[in-house]
Amino acid sequence: MLLVQHTGNTCPNCPRMMNLLKSLSEDEAYNPLYHQVASHSYNKTDKAYSGAAVLLSREFNLDGYYPWLTFDYTTDYEHEISAVKSYIDQHHRAEAATGLSAAVSLVDNRLYINVGLKVATSGNYRIAVWILEDNIQSNQSGATASWHHIHHNCLREMLGDNKTTRIYGTPLGDLDSGETVNYITAALLVDSWAAENCKAMILTSARGSDGGFHLVNCTVCAPGETVSYEYN
Repeated sequence: MLLVQHTGNTCPNCPRMMNLLKSLSEDEAYNPLYHQVASHSYNKTDKAYSGAAVLLSREFNLDGYYPWLTFDYTTDYEHEISAVKSYIDQHHRAEAATGLSAAVSLVDNRLYINVGLKVATSGNYRIAVWILEDNIQSNQSGATASWHHIHHNCLREMLGDNKTTRIYGTPLGDLDSGETVNYITAALLVDSWAAENCKAMILTSARGSDGGFHLVNCTVCAPGETVSYEYN
């Protein structure tokens, strides 16, 4: 599952959500079930702020009140850890419709992302790649601990030609069960980003009966690392 933390460093209530996510990440029963993205769209003075995060918040139709924690590509949200765990319990899929593998390399301030996708369930698919950055130091309003000022998994860029493509992914078309697809892309990193702290998130979505695209799997891969196929 994908958990998106909509936040900003001048939001005085956002450390409460940071505490929730820290507690969730330390719970061994839930840590393997999700990947988390911090979408800093609240204010431009935030060092983790990005245009990609603004586009994402618009897609989720946020009304300006932060923090929000949304799930997958839905606008469903929760604010309490018991409710977040309950949501994951209800919606986490025991088996994913696609398996993902990845290898990422960093060369001259450019990330090269090589993705393998194996189809478990036939359908119409899209693939998206987001660039995340760790260890961004930006003073957090309302902080009660020193770690609140250091931000991880911050959304920097969503690759693609337009808003819909960046969020829901590049079309892969109709794929049959057992089919394998290779997808290769690259991202030029902005000079102000710490390239060694950047990584790629790969997300696959499938067209549902409502005609929309719904997240079916995601993974994260840092430069110099590889991710093996996973179906859960």
